Amino acid sequence: MYKTGVTLSRRTAIVIIVDCSTSMKKYTMFNGMRIVKAEAAEFITNMIIDELYERAIRFDVTRYYYDIAIIGFSGDGTYSKLPGIHDFVPIYNFTDFEPQPKTYNFDQTLNDGRCIKVPFVIRPWIKAEAHGTSPLFEAMVRTKDLIERWCADKQNSYSLPPIIFNITDGDCFDDDAWSLIDVANDIMTTSTTRGKSLLINIVLRTIGEEDDNLPLFPTDADFYSTKRSHMILLRMSSILSPDVSEQIKKVFRLNHDGPYRGLAYDTSIIRLLHLVSIGTDPS
Repeated sequence: MYKTGVTLSRRTAIVIIVDCSTSMKKYTMFNGMRIVKAEAAEFITNMIIDELYERAIRFDVTRYYYDIAIIGFSGDGTYSKLPGIHDFVPIYNFTDFEPQPKTYNFDQTLNDGRCIKVPFVIRPWIKAEAHGTSPLFEAMVRTKDLIERWCADKQNSYSLPPIIFNITDGDCFDDDAWSLIDVANDIMTTSTTRGKSLLINIVLRTIGEEDDNLPLFPTDADFYSTKRSHMILLRMSSILSPDVSEQIKKVFRLNHDGPYRGLAYDTSIIRLLHLVSIGTDPS
């Protein structure tokens, strides 16, 4: 997703916003399996962190390629889901609280029609939560303040711009659509000298409330949803550059042309991280 790779001299910041409200107790279809949305959000988040963590390790040394923040939002307000007093945690500090790996089992249908359990072994960096209301606007404001401070820090001036993943079912009860879109635009225009921040929304749909008009990585022209929250999330998603859109079209085997919005649903998004080159030069 960057024209240049992530290195020690071109670090970046990753923010993962996790919906922890009561609506996340409902079920979604994830990887072909019926699962509670909160558990799907836990799995996606842990997969992203694991991927970043493993790719930062070189010869048993965790290199300082990125800062990571995990922001949960629920009836308790917004809060960091990582230990420590600061929202951002340098990747090398993750070794201080690395948990024992956990096995997640998912159903997978084979070509002959048989269904088998496939294990995924990852570290449970965060745990699922689902309680209270859904203060998405508050979480966005916190994210905006967080990345603005990060980008304003002189040591990050020549770093790559932050990437923000918002994992949610789209419900929001703490502000109106225009306020949400405005703060999302503020996030997307926050920048370093190397470009603007990327905001990608990962939508977990509720079983029984699916919307058939939701393409993976839609364009403004081909997207329409009967759910107001999904239309809002479209406007809250970054428009991906033509070169990134072309890569996404190949990786996700999309039938429609870009440029795409950074809006996906029921997916781990790990394939997106594979578009990011990490640690490929000696800097």
